[in-house]
Amino acid sequence: MPEPVGEWKRYAALLAEGESPLHIVVTNPAVVIGLFIGGILPFFIAALTMTSVGRAASKMVDEIRRQFVKFPDCWKESPA
Repeated sequence: MPEPVGEWKRYAALLAEGESPLHIVVTNPAVVIGLFIGGILPFFIAALTMTSVGRAASKMVDEIRRQFVKFPDCWKESPA
């Protein structure tokens, strides 16, 4: 196995000693804000996506209705 280099060497040493190299201090305001934004972001993107899909579907329905009104013969059965 290759020897870790640079910052990875320090990370490997901490792991070998049983210490966690990651410390999240929840009393830090920047961490709290980051957690809040990170937790909200997926829901915000999902809401934007659902809104745009609903808008596009509504435009499709309006266009289909317009075509049915403009071309009333499309309701008639055509020979296959």
